Amino acid sequence: MRSNDSSTVRRIRSGSLFCIFYFRFASWMIPGFLAIGVAALFGADAIKLNGHWIHGLRGLTYAILAALFTPAFLAVSVFVFTWPGLWLYSKFRKFRIDYINDET
Repeated sequence: MRSNDSSTVRRIRSGSLFCIFYFRFASWMIPGFLAIGVAALFGADAIKLNGHWIHGLRGLTYAILAALFTPAFLAVSVFVFTWPGLWLYSKFRKFRIDYINDET
């Protein structure tokens, strides 16, 4: 039976916040980049680097690297602007987090 619960916390750890951002971006970017990499593996003009099309295993490798580093870059970008605001907010108020409790 699932029930809704809430908890009040003073602040959110920076590592937890970064993980939320990273996995949120990665959840939709990694499948897209892997699809582009598989297309490049089979010869499609899917990846262009410095004006040249990349094909084969090299294209798949570049797509995998892009799938790992692009969400990290975006997560860091969002984190840099979000963390100071949440830190300042936590100086004046507590956070209320709502979650679904799964009792098994």
